[in-house]
Amino acid sequence: MDREQARDYIKDQLESYLTSKGINTRKPFKCLNPAHPDKNPSMSYDRKRNKAHCFSCGADYDTLDIIGLDYGITDSGEIFKKAYELFNIDIGGGRMEHTHKNIQADV
Repeated sequence: MDREQARDYIKDQLESYLTSKGINTRKPFKCLNPAHPDKNPSMSYDRKRNKAHCFSCGADYDTLDIIGLDYGITDSGEIFKKAYELFNIDIGGGRMEHTHKNIQADV
């Protein structure tokens, strides 16, 4: 696999990533947007678009966006490095190798 395939794989893991954070994706949860102090759960997992969407503030996140928020990373290259680490993806010499492991969010 190449980097684009790795990105697509990571984005496809949104539901499992949210679940690893203790979020029940079958019902609304508090917004993950740090600028939105959510008192009532207003965010939900949109399976059709594979995004987490807040109906109150309009935030729309994929897996990479949430990893950036969780680890305080704003540089896209660093977000990818963290995602590769979390999902046990090794891209070396232009090839991607992946071995599945359980994701445990450190946040």
